[in-house]
Amino acid sequence: MQLFKHAIFITLTFFCFSLIEAQEISGEYKLFDSKIIASDIGVVYNFNENGTFTNITHEHLGEKTISRGDYYINNDSLILNYKKLEGENKKSLEFIKKKKLDSQDRFFADLQIFNSKNFPQSGVNMLLQNKNKKNVMAFSSDENGKFPALVITDNYIQYLTFSFIAHRALTINTDTLFGYDTAIKVNLEDSAETYSNHEGTYAFIIKNLNSEGLELLALKNQKETIKLKRIN
Repeated sequence: MQLFKHAIFITLTFFCFSLIEAQEISGEYKLFDSKIIASDIGVVYNFNENGTFTNITHEHLGEKTISRGDYYINNDSLILNYKKLEGENKKSLEFIKKKKLDSQDRFFADLQIFNSKNFPQSGVNMLLQNKNKKNVMAFSSDENGKFPALVITDNYIQYLTFSFIAHRALTINTDTLFGYDTAIKVNLEDSAETYSNHEGTYAFIIKNLNSEGLELLALKNQKETIKLKRIN
């Protein structure tokens, strides 16, 4: 029984030590790279106290690639587990209403468009296109992100394409709309923001940890020293 108590004590002590280490490392860091002069580009790591992290690579013209995962500290080693983020992207279309009509030869569509910050966006172009994707007609969204209600009674219109500056173009195939009375929320994605599908585990030796940042040594390549400067 006494041995069992000691085992519990040792386990709890180790757990608390790991938790304290995770709290000490938590914060926002920027990868030091002497080749990068611009302050708005580079790689930023954000370590959370709950054991998760975000890795954002800031590139030219505001483009950025986002990776996420979880991390833990084992003695003097930092382990990063990257996870796929393909499910991060929100749905492009959300059907608020989809009521079946008595005819498959037409559709009604009440469309409202939202930007990447989830706000209604004015000035978005909606192009009505034929099977060759040639423009037949065009509309622009109002201050509430709404377009004129569509009543399409001819399958000559086969695509609805939405475009707006700094966002990815989005195309709807009207085959999915014929035969329905719909109300649709259209969500545009930021063209500069990409979620990474990368996954894998990387291990580093913690050479130094202080208030100014982290110095790591990659276990796979022990000649490579990584310096992370604390920025928050």
